[in-house]
Amino acid sequence: MQDTKKKEARPRDSAFAYGTAVSISRLPVEIISQDFGGRAFEVLQYMEEAEFLLSLSLANLIKENRYAVNKSINSLWYAGLIRWISVSGNNAIFKIYMTVDSRPPKDPNEACRLATLSLFYALAKKEVPGFGWRLIRSKDTPVMAEMSYINRETKELSKMIIDAPRRGEKPHPDAQLIIFPTDDEAKALMAGTKQTKQITSDLRLLDNDGTPLHERMLLF
Repeated sequence: MQDTKKKEARPRDSAFAYGTAVSISRLPVEIISQDFGGRAFEVLQYMEEAEFLLSLSLANLIKENRYAVNKSINSLWYAGLIRWISVSGNNAIFKIYMTVDSRPPKDPNEACRLATLSLFYALAKKEVPGFGWRLIRSKDTPVMAEMSYINRETKELSKMIIDAPRRGEKPHPDAQLIIFPTDDEAKALMAGTKQTKQITSDLRLLDNDGTPLHERMLLF
């Protein structure tokens, strides 16, 4: 007898919710001098500031398709300037690119954190006045980011700590902005607390619909 019951649709999940494995690419055996185009220089500038970026983030930043991004990445790799990390996430395998002088992620979950921070960087870089960015890495805490920006009220340069806890992790208490993998996880962990922090999710940052960054924040 044929089962006529409809399968329930699976809720959307983030490929960066948690990691299971990570491997780092080798540098080319022979460094080849490259005649870079404008896009490659632009990619390198973003890479030097952010240290780790997804091709999706780079495509949003330079306003080109992924083919153009990958062409620039290949030129930079052959020149020995960048390399990539292959990460097995919870439901997909993805690559994140890094500058050669950056310290590789210590484990798959840190690689997923860096991927999520890459999504936020690409949006904030285009929208936030006075934007500045640096990664915060220490032995005692997971990797986070510090963003500089012009405060709308005081008109002064301010700083914000951004945390991207992965599935099963708790957000750092000093973070002012927290990125959870999904809205449901954010609500489960933050419901019942006084909302003094800005909250968003990987899924909200992944939506490629032109929504301004401040409208991607979660209110509950």
